[in-house]
Amino acid sequence: MINFLLFIAKLLPLKLRSTYYYRVFRKIKALENQDFESISLVFTKDVKITGLKSDLISQHILCTGYYELNLSKLVLRIA
Repeated sequence: MINFLLFIAKLLPLKLRSTYYYRVFRKIKALENQDFESISLVFTKDVKITGLKSDLISQHILCTGYYELNLSKLVLRIA
């Protein structure tokens, strides 16, 4: 089920992914058992991160591919 929800999240436009996370994805108890190894990021395909199962930020990044959209875009411009 989690893989299906992640698939749906990746189909959504970037601006809607956070809303999807907060309204749908975050409420699933199965996330506590989800493996957060090798999370892909939206703005850089070469970097993979490892998250903590109990960390809401890791869950958000797993679902959306970023933590905060405007901040991620700003860091990308600066880099």
